Amino acid sequence: MNAVDTRPPFRPFVLYRWHDGTGVSGTGPVAFGIAWPDGRAVTRWSGATTGVQQISVWDSVEEIRRIHGHGGRTELRWLDQPATPAEALNGDTS
Repeated sequence: MNAVDTRPPFRPFVLYRWHDGTGVSGTGPVAFGIAWPDGRAVTRWSGATTGVQQISVWDSVEEIRRIHGHGGRTELRWLDQPATPAEALNGDTS
């Protein structure tokens, strides 16, 4: 008998930028994403400042953090941790 996988099928997250050194992406929530149980992830840029809502597929969440973390100026926030996604967008991650 096969074991039942009880993990959620995905985990939603937001990339929240504290400081935009380039002036391209802006600050606040700049992208939303989904992380899959196999480690891969997808991001969709909000396009608030550029109008470009690019979708990207990644090998891992760590890859996203390494490329878009900008030395801690952009934070990946899991949306399933706070009580509501609105709390994550407003900075309440307690």
